[in-house]
Amino acid sequence: MDMSKKKSKRASPIESSQEEIAISTSKTATTEKPKKTKTTTKKKASQPSQEVVMETESEVEITTTTTSTSTTNNNNITTTSTSSQQSNGTLSSSSSPTIQSIPTTPISKYIPSLSQIGTPLSPNRAAQRLREKDELSLIHNRLKSALKKLESAETELEKKNQEYEELDQKHTATIKQLKQRSDQVEKQLIEEQNQNSDLTSNRNILENELKSKESVWKKEKDEILLKFQESINKLNQENSLAQSQLKSEIVSKEYEIDGLKSEINRLKDDLQYRIREGEEKSRKLLENEYNRFKGKEEEYNQLIVSKDEEIKKYKFELKEKEKSSNAMNKKENELNNLIQAHERQIEDMRDSINREWELKAAQMMEEHHARTIHLQQAVDSFNEEKERIKSQMETLNGQIEDINIKNNEYEDRIKEMNVLLSQKDNSIGELGVEIEESKKKMRKQMADLKSKDGQIALLQIEINTKDNKCNTLQTETNRLKSELYSITNQIDPEIPLDPEINSLKELVKGFEKTVDDRKRKRSKLQHEFNAAANQDQNGMTIEEQSSTSTTTTTSATGSSSSTSHLDNIDSSKLPTGPEQSELFNPDTVSFSLVDSNQEFIKLSVHGDMDNGLSISKWRLIVVKPDGSKSGFSFPDGIQPFKGIKSVTVWTGRPRPQGTPTENEFYWARTELWTSPVEGTIVKLVSPSEETTTVTLPADGIYQKPSSAGKSNCLIM
Repeated sequence: MDMSKKKSKRASPIESSQEEIAISTSKTATTEKPKKTKTTTKKKASQPSQEVVMETESEVEITTTTTSTSTTNNNNITTTSTSSQQSNGTLSSSSSPTIQSIPTTPISKYIPSLSQIGTPLSPNRAAQRLREKDELSLIHNRLKSALKKLESAETELEKKNQEYEELDQKHTATIKQLKQRSDQVEKQLIEEQNQNSDLTSNRNILENELKSKESVWKKEKDEILLKFQESINKLNQENSLAQSQLKSEIVSKEYEIDGLKSEINRLKDDLQYRIREGEEKSRKLLENEYNRFKGKEEEYNQLIVSKDEEIKKYKFELKEKEKSSNAMNKKENELNNLIQAHERQIEDMRDSINREWELKAAQMMEEHHARTIHLQQAVDSFNEEKERIKSQMETLNGQIEDINIKNNEYEDRIKEMNVLLSQKDNSIGELGVEIEESKKKMRKQMADLKSKDGQIALLQIEINTKDNKCNTLQTETNRLKSELYSITNQIDPEIPLDPEINSLKELVKGFEKTVDDRKRKRSKLQHEFNAAANQDQNGMTIEEQSSTSTTTTTSATGSSSSTSHLDNIDSSKLPTGPEQSELFNPDTVSFSLVDSNQEFIKLSVHGDMDNGLSISKWRLIVVKPDGSKSGFSFPDGIQPFKGIKSVTVWTGRPRPQGTPTENEFYWARTELWTSPVEGTIVKLVSPSEETTTVTLPADGIYQKPSSAGKSNCLIM
C-alpha cells in the first residue's frame, strides 16, 4: 500500500504539468479572440492552492507556488499569477493552478505602463500578445525539457523502487535464513553444551579414578616400605644379637686367656725360684721347662696379638656398621668402652702379676718339688684346654663365615629391594609428570579451541590416552606384584613369607593333588621298572606291559584316563634319562651336574615313595679359591619329592615372569663363577649340618660319574 501511494504521489507532477500545458494552449487561443470575449470563473475568496512537492536526487528542488486572484471592478475577471523561484540556475518546480477560470497572463503586473493602454485591439496590445506568445513558447520548451527530465527521473525512480523491492525481498529471505541458521546454531550449542557437560563429567570420573589408583599405589608403596623396614630391622636385630654374642664370647675367652697367663706366670715364678735354689740338674730341667713355657708364652702372646688384631678388625667392622645403622652407635660405643676397660684390666693384671712375681718368687721356689707332679697335670690339662679352645675357635670361625654369608645374602636382597623401590618411585614420578603434562595440555587445548567439534575430538583423544595409560599402569602393577612374589620366594627361610603365598597355595592345591597323583603313579612304575631292570631285561618288558594294563584298567574315565595311560607309557619307555640312569637311594640328595659356563647347579633328589623328601632349609655354599663365600638357601614350603627328581638352581639371573617353572630355583647372585674357576668348592649343607663337597676342575664343569653311585649322596 505504501508503494502504491508513493507511485501516485510521484505521478501527480506529470499530470499537473500536462494540465498546465493544456491551460496555456487554451490561454493562447483565447488571446486571438475579440476583446469582448471574457473568461469568467467562479470567485473564490483568496483560497491558495498548494501543489504536491516532489523531491528528486539531482535537479528538482523545493518550490512553492502561490496563486492569487485579482478581480477587476468592471468585468469581475479573476487573474491568477504564478511566481516561481529557481535555485542554482535550474528549474526546480512547476505550477499547477486551480482550474476554475481561464487565466490571463499577468504582464501588466510586471509592466505598469501596459495598464494604461485603452483597448485590447490596439497595436500595442497585439505586440504585447506576440511577446506573450514568444514567452509562452519559451515556457513550453522549458516545460517539455522539464517533463523529459521528470520522465527520466521517474523511470530512474521506478528502477530504483524495483531494485529496492528486490533488495527488500532478498533481505527478508536472508533474514529468514539467518534466523533459521541462528535457531540451528542455538540447538547445536545446546547439544554441544550437553555433550561438553557429559565429557567434563567423564573427565572428572577419570580423574577421580586416577586419584583413587594413585592413592592405592601410595598405600601399596607404604606397605612395601613398611615390610622392607621390618625386614631390615629384623636383620639389624639379628646382626646385633650375633655381634653381642660374639663379643661376650670373646670377652669370656679373653678372661680365660688372662687366667691362663696368670697361671703361666705363676709357674714361671716357681720354676725360676727352684732353679736358683736347686741343684744344677734341676736348674737345667727348670731352664728347659722355662724355655718351653716361654715358647708357649710367646705362642699365647701371638694368640693375644691375633686376638687384638681380631678385636681391631671387629672395631673396624663395627665402625663400618655404625655408618649404615644409627641404632648400633650406642651399643658399639659401650662395647668399645668394655674392650678398652678389659685392655686396661689386662695391663693392670700384667703389672700386678709382675709385682706379685717379685714378692712371691722366694715362696714359689720352696714349693717347687711338691708341685712338679701338679705341674705336669696342669700342663696336660692346659693342653686339653688348648685343644678345646682351638675347637671352639674353629666353630666360632665357622659361625662367623656363616654370618658373613648371611650378611652377603641380606645385602643382595636389600640392594634388590632398593632397586625395586627406585623403579617404583621413578614410575610414580613419571606418572605424576605425565598427569601434570596432560592437565596442562588439556587446559591449553580448552583455551585454544574455538569450535566445539574440535573440543569433542580432543577430549575423546584424551580419554583414549588415559585409558591406555590406565591399562599400562595395570600391567605395570601386575608385573611389579609378580616381581615381588618372585623376590619373596628367594628370601631366607628365617623370614616369614607373605600371606599371598598361602592364598596362592590354596588356589593351586587342587592342581597339585592331580599332579601328585600322576607323579605317584609314575614313580611307582619307575620303581618297579628299576627293580625289574636289576633282575632281567626280559622281565622289564613284562613289567611294562603289566603296569600299563593295570593303569589303563584302574584309571578314571574320559580324557584323564587316556592322558595318564600315555604318561605311564612315556615314562616306562625312557630308561636313559638322568632319573633312571642311577640307582634309587631313598632320602638322599647329591650333585648331578655343576656347570659354571652356563651358570647352573643340578641336584639329584631321591625321595621316599610314602612321605617323600623336601629340600626346604637346605643350603648351597660356593667357596672361591681366594676364600670368598656366597650362600643360597632353599625357601620354605617346597613340596616333598617322591622318587628320583632332578632339581636345577640357576645362578646370576632373576626368576622369569609369566612362565611356570617346575623343580627350578633362581639364585640372583651375580659374578659367582668369575675366573679362575679351578679349585672352586661347592658345598651342599643339610638342615642337620651334614655337608657334601664338590671341587670344580679347570673347565668349570663337574658331572657325577655313572659308577659313583652313592659317593656324593648325603644319607639322611
